[in-house]
Amino acid sequence: MDFLMGDPFDSPLGRRIEQATSSTLQSEDWALNMEICDIVNETEEGPKDAVKAIKKRIIGNRNFKEVMLTLTVLEACVKNCGHRFHILVSTREFVEGVLVRAIMTKNNPPVVVHNRVLALIQTWADAFRSSSSLTGVVSVYEDLKRKGVEFPVTTLNCTSPIHTPDRRVPGDRSSVSVSPLAQNPCDAPVSPQHPMSASRNETPLSITPAQVEKLRAELEVVRGNTTLMTEMMNQLKLDQVQPSDAELLQQLHSMCLGMQDRVVKLIPVASDEKLMEELLELNDELNTTFAHYTDFQKHLSGQRPAEQIPAATCTDLVDLSRAPHVPPASQQPEGQSAVNVLSSHMANLSARDGDGRATFTQGRNDLFHMQSERYSSPGGQTGEELAKGLNREPLDAGLGNTQDSTVLSSSPSFDWMVEKGMIPVSQTNAMDDIEQWLADSVDEDATDNDGVTSKDILNFCANNYLGLSSHPEVVQAGVQALQQYGAGLSSVRFICGTQDLHKRLEQKLAQFHEREDAILYASCFDANAGLFEVLLGPDDAVLSDELNHASIIDGIRLCRAKRLRYRHMDLNDLENKLKESQSCRLRLVATDGVFSMDGDVAPLREICDLAERYRAMVFIDECHATGFMGPRGRGTDELLGVMDKVHIVNSTLGKALGGAAGGYTVGPKPLIDLLRQRSRPYLFSNSLPPPVVGCSTRAVELLLSSNEIAQSMAAKTKRFRDSMSEAGFTISGSNHPICPVMLGDARLASLMADDMLKLGVYVIGFSYPVVPKGKARIRVQISAAHSDQDIDRCVDAFIQTGRKHGVVS
Repeated sequence: MDFLMGDPFDSPLGRRIEQATSSTLQSEDWALNMEICDIVNETEEGPKDAVKAIKKRIIGNRNFKEVMLTLTVLEACVKNCGHRFHILVSTREFVEGVLVRAIMTKNNPPVVVHNRVLALIQTWADAFRSSSSLTGVVSVYEDLKRKGVEFPVTTLNCTSPIHTPDRRVPGDRSSVSVSPLAQNPCDAPVSPQHPMSASRNETPLSITPAQVEKLRAELEVVRGNTTLMTEMMNQLKLDQVQPSDAELLQQLHSMCLGMQDRVVKLIPVASDEKLMEELLELNDELNTTFAHYTDFQKHLSGQRPAEQIPAATCTDLVDLSRAPHVPPASQQPEGQSAVNVLSSHMANLSARDGDGRATFTQGRNDLFHMQSERYSSPGGQTGEELAKGLNREPLDAGLGNTQDSTVLSSSPSFDWMVEKGMIPVSQTNAMDDIEQWLADSVDEDATDNDGVTSKDILNFCANNYLGLSSHPEVVQAGVQALQQYGAGLSSVRFICGTQDLHKRLEQKLAQFHEREDAILYASCFDANAGLFEVLLGPDDAVLSDELNHASIIDGIRLCRAKRLRYRHMDLNDLENKLKESQSCRLRLVATDGVFSMDGDVAPLREICDLAERYRAMVFIDECHATGFMGPRGRGTDELLGVMDKVHIVNSTLGKALGGAAGGYTVGPKPLIDLLRQRSRPYLFSNSLPPPVVGCSTRAVELLLSSNEIAQSMAAKTKRFRDSMSEAGFTISGSNHPICPVMLGDARLASLMADDMLKLGVYVIGFSYPVVPKGKARIRVQISAAHSDQDIDRCVDAFIQTGRKHGVVS
């Protein structure tokens, strides 16, 4: 019946969509995508014409490059068009009949297409959940989740990353219904313009690759501020928000508004397409944060009297289809271009250490304990007192002051917040132009010399379980291999990258694990990525522990088998999943032998019993067990007496076995032979460098000749766990060298780790999203290289810092 409706590409909008999704394009044409969005918003039939063309391009199309480009157009329209478009694409008919249909197994879609579609569905469901007319996608999303579909991990905020400005159809003076996400009580209807149209005559700015990298580092500071705002708004309880919190949010909001204005001005003059795309994406992220902030302020207004809420600057969101505000020429100093203004502003946002990413990483952990408790500074100041030190000054003094642009001036309280990484430090010396700013070198010699020196520090956070990374025989074996074979072989294994030392190491690993054969990879991540897609097909099933390592999860995603997740170490749930998958040809149970965050050991004996009962295979990842778990250090399968029941073992050379790099798979010889022929990470990665192979071979030989080193680990681990428990700390996990000191609060974990370093003990705090919310901890890892005195010193440092922060008495 499609021929009765005509060709969707015959309309002006259809032709543009056909052009924007053509496989002849090298990359997305963002200018054309935004032109499509404008037509959708400005014409009566625009939404319907766009949906028809998008359907035509996606349904039955095996040219997945065109499908990906079409998904980009669709996403751009959802983000930049209004309710008239949303109501068409959020229906169950469109989501199931177009999007879900495109990723059905029979179409054999690439993983990138599969994940892109699921991410869109997940994002729309989150965005449209509160609108009764847009819940079709929500029901599809819930149905897919009930069927066990695994959605890709995304950083979804409480509000959707969809921003739909209030636009009107030309000639229609009545208000148009707008998606709830677009409603902003501060916004007035505006006439959209593409930012590029405002500056068509700008001369493109050519930037060197080194300058682009430096610019990207500065943009990370901006992303850090937006993420900081989002985390505050997600974690603050509305009925407990203090004026200081609201004021700090307002300051960050104003700073990001000023930054967005500069980003939009840089877009038209950037000649690098990838850089332009990053700027466009950053602009979208800023819009998301501003929409979230507006919603947060609206809900906050309903919780407290208006006079208790600091007045927030209310400014329209800067959308990609809106012209940036350009001050009158009389307000701009002569010779100052949009790029100059951006340069000055970004210089003000630069971090003291020159590393925006590092500043943000520490900042989001150190910001606040944002629950019912209030944080205090070392001087005893509360958050409300700290806020008093935040003074406002116009940004870019002399470059045209704006109402929204503010910076935070210095004060003792503010300096303390800067020191803790909460807010990027402002620099007073703004660059005169972007070329000079980008060309300036970072002072690498400027370091903080407070505290102990590297010679005084004990490392309690490395994976060097057996201390072999610095063992003299292991080091010497690496030197000999370097001298004999050179730094590398410049080839993959199946061409000229296999030497006798590679075969010798594979033979030693098979002997060590008492398996028939072994195959080397560049890392255990590659070993996990290369196993499942070779072994399993559409008629098979893989059953995975929900807390398995990311490399196992990613490897499973690459295969076409049915995916079933069972609750962490829950044998009843695993048995139910085994029953559910009985009709499958092969069933593979995949689990970590030891889970790295908690140090808990998988119940392999019971897992193997279930697998044997239901005729399934067992795979284990032994990265945190090989070399020291079990009487002879063979791993958790030896520890629990199931070496003959575990079919496949993947592990690493980068932890206990020398600590350099590399991974491997051991198992039946037919499987290993199959992996050599079909495992893509093995086929298309350079072979392991000879020095790495030499070091690892000697490490395995040491373990084969004696289990003395492995046996020493148990006593050292027990000494630390017992001493810490006696001191009042909570240590999670089994009797494993991974000893998580549970603290619960992310800020506390970060501060205690910093104080431990000052006492000469190097440990790291872990918090969300690496571990679940409320499960922040300092992960301690015991090594055979640690003496009893080292362990006692570590315990003493914990007790001292624990008393300081009130963790123990």
